[in-house]
Amino acid sequence: MERAVKRLSDVAAGAIALPFVECAFLAYRLYGTMSGTAAFFREERTGRKGKPFAWPRAVRASGREASDLVKPALCFALIGGTLSLVGPPPLYGAQADEFAEALARVRPGITGRWRLSRRGSRREALEEEALGLESWSLERDIMIFMESIGKLCTGAYPRWYFSKGD
Repeated sequence: MERAVKRLSDVAAGAIALPFVECAFLAYRLYGTMSGTAAFFREERTGRKGKPFAWPRAVRASGREASDLVKPALCFALIGGTLSLVGPPPLYGAQADEFAEALARVRPGITGRWRLSRRGSRREALEEEALGLESWSLERDIMIFMESIGKLCTGAYPRWYFSKGD
């Protein structure tokens, strides 16, 4: 029952956020394109059951990631079931091999425990995620989401997140 509530909350969050995120995206895209201060592209990541999907990127001229609030593709991925609000990180193909069994059972998340820590390695984050999946609860997901709102707004990711190596 809790998993059904989680899925319903993912769809609702994506549907509610989409009009606002779409407006922010259009404004940011227009400004970024006209001023040459932002690049927009997609990277292939590994999702649930090892299925690849496109992760949207919006990178400022400074090299910093833009806010996730300007990425409507994330809302569509929530609604379509490719992503969850809270879950393990969506990784590049070979990065998830060691934890493939644990991570294959759930949808990757826009945020999660992995996003709250700016320290540590990808391996440490995946170990923590795999352990957390064993004691999953909807209440814990809500707590993680509330703690990570600031990081979603600023586009803050752990240092290892966009690295294809270990």
